[in-house]
Amino acid sequence: MASEPGGSWSVRVIWRLRDALRSHRWRALWIALLALGGWLVVDAVYTVDNGESAAVLRFGALVNDTIEPGLRFRSPAGIDRVTEVRTGEVFRVQLEGDVSPRLDLVTGDENLIEVVLTVQYRITRLGDYLYSTEDAATLVRQTIRADMVEAVAALGVDDMLTSAKTLVQQRIRERSQARLDDYESGVTLVSVNLQAVDPPREAEAAFRDVLDARAQAAETVSHARAEQDRTLRLASGQAAQLLSAAEAEANSTVQIARGAAERFQELLVQHRRSPGLTRTDLFARTLREVLPRTRVVVLAPGELPELEVNLMGDGNP
Repeated sequence: MASEPGGSWSVRVIWRLRDALRSHRWRALWIALLALGGWLVVDAVYTVDNGESAAVLRFGALVNDTIEPGLRFRSPAGIDRVTEVRTGEVFRVQLEGDVSPRLDLVTGDENLIEVVLTVQYRITRLGDYLYSTEDAATLVRQTIRADMVEAVAALGVDDMLTSAKTLVQQRIRERSQARLDDYESGVTLVSVNLQAVDPPREAEAAFRDVLDARAQAAETVSHARAEQDRTLRLASGQAAQLLSAAEAEANSTVQIARGAAERFQELLVQHRRSPGLTRTDLFARTLREVLPRTRVVVLAPGELPELEVNLMGDGNP
């Protein structure tokens, strides 16, 4: 054994270790191999937590982006590189203006409105999310903003402030999702929510007055239409009543005319059989109908008093 050189204590420790390794080289080799094996096993094992997914790169190439939660194994020594992302989480971004949290937009009729828009999305294709885009949140924000500008420019301010919110939200979600799929962003939109659509604060009072006036006009039109409907129903009822009365009167007249015609036919048949008797019968019938409604006065020659004689009175022939 070589003599131990002089010097500091650290140098002496190194020389002693060298001498120990020379005398126990096989044992040292086994210890080194065991340590290396243990390190490789520990390095090959990894865990994916609940709510997460993992993607594996092997020599820089993506080999799997659908690794689910649990205890997993990979190639050690830096061959495989694992990236874990919380794919079970719903992410939220809000569109903001350049100088304020509200986004300023111009409608199709050249009016200015302020919008508060929030978007929720999930990671559905981990490989695209990690390696096809640099910043998925910024991409989502810019895509939604472009489609929002386009959708608002196609509508008037009245529609945006009243009834078009749901339509705009649906249209933006469909168009933006199609663009994000074309970009291979790896995200899926969960919701697009217009939290607020308001006129500029400087013109808010004027917009409110216009909306109130339009609401009153709509209410007046509604009342007028209701009154119109009521009048039409009343007129229709009266017309139906008059029509029913006219039809009843017409039926009655027709029935009377038919009865008279039938009696005339019977009288004609009798006249043809015995004309003289028929004329006498008609004359007597006419007298019985006319004389009760007339006054007959008989004056004796030279007499002043009037004597009324009712030839067909009740009980007085």
